[in-house]
Amino acid sequence: MEILNNYSGLISLVGTLAAIVAAFAAIVIPIIIERKHGKEELQSMQDEATAMDELGPIPMNMDAKQHIADMLVLKKKISRRMKKG
Repeated sequence: MEILNNYSGLISLVGTLAAIVAAFAAIVIPIIIERKHGKEELQSMQDEATAMDELGPIPMNMDAKQHIADMLVLKKKISRRMKKG
């Protein structure tokens, strides 16, 4: 029992440090995951825009106009994300 009394401060300090590390991890890990998800989403949009560019010019029917509009929207999203960081 005397050993517990002698080391009670140390045990309390270790418990407090563990709680601080857990709180820090609870804040930092979701931020890291969100950044990774954002980078993957940006890469996906770039791949989609590249695929649309590879199709080349096609006759201007409604589908073609929609295709061009989608491509322009994707390029704007990509440029915003690139500026954002």
